[in-house]
Formats: sequence, structure tokens, C-alpha cells
Amino acid sequence: AVVGQEDVCRAMDNLLGLIEDLELDTPQAAKVLGRFIARAIADDCLPPSYVRKHPLLNDHDKPSKALNRSLTLIDMKGGMVKLDNVWGCCSASCLPLEFAITKIRQLLEEYLCSADGAEAERC
Repeated sequence: AVVGQEDVCRAMDNLLGLIEDLELDTPQAAKVLGRFIARAIADDCLPPSYVRKHPLLNDHDKPSKALNRSLTLIDMKGGMVKLDNVWGCCSASCLPLEFAITKIRQLLEEYLCSADGAEAERC
């Protein structure tokens, strides 16, 4: 099964809905999710309109914070190119971007198939 943009949009919506719970373990979850969404846009997994037209964009809550972070990253000058290093990796010791993309896609596919976050994480 191929994961399409609609599937990725639903997955990101689910993550945005869980952001307060995610912040219990990762206090910077909104910032990290914002980067993740921006990277997904740069990789054509999500359309830019996902952020620009998202109903939660201007709500001034934690999902809005993540969406605004994404918007800032994709709108910065040279943003899409700069997103290659959104995780701070720019040395040979970091995982190659293609490897990370493959792993993220596998994680999303497993989650969409099982709807079980713990199972997706194990795989």
C-alpha cells in the first residue's frame, strides 16, 4: 500500500491532536512537530496548503504553535533547501537524509495500518 498525501495529512492531524500528551515526555513537542511538518512539506509528503489553510493555524494553542513553526520554516528565504538540515545534521556522522525519510515513511505506514503507536514504534 502506498501512503498518499491525504494519509500523511491525517497522521499529522492526529499528532497535532496529541500534542499536549506528547509534551509530557517531550516538552519541545510543538517545536519538533513543527519541524517535522515543515520537512514533510519539503519532501512533498504534505502540500504547503496543509499549514497555510489549517483550521488550527490561528488558534493560539499548542497545535497552532507547531503549525506556525512549520510556516516560519517553509516561508524563510531558501526555506526548502535549509530544511535539509532542520534536525541540525550537517556532518558525516549523521544519518543520511534518504535513510531518515525511509524510516519515517515506514513508521507512518505501520501506524496507518495498525493504528497502534506502540506497534509502529516497535517496527
